[in-house]
Amino acid sequence: MRREISIVAGPMLWSDNRKSWLARVPEKLPGLTLRTVKAIWDGEITSEKHWAILELRRAVAVIETQRELNKLSNKYEAMAQQLLRVDAEFYRFDADRLRAMARENSNQNRAKAKLK
Repeated sequence: MRREISIVAGPMLWSDNRKSWLARVPEKLPGLTLRTVKAIWDGEITSEKHWAILELRRAVAVIETQRELNKLSNKYEAMAQQLLRVDAEFYRFDADRLRAMARENSNQNRAKAKLK
């Protein structure tokens, strides 16, 4: 579960100590308290069915999905640029479709980020 906490908390900054770093999790997931996060980190809560672990896993799934959408959007944009470099007139329609899909993915990603 440390991996999941690390994903939600984000990178540890030079100014962070363990407590301040773990405190970012309750800021992002209001249902969890710092004590609950510390208990998961220290291995005091180990049940896979515990409500806090389930909530943490859901948050990680959302974060990983957003990262995958970002990667996919970047790939679509790069493919569109390559097509336009090869032959702008011939591949215009395909490049426009790829760019539209990239925009749609990033718009969905922004919408999911706002729901948090």
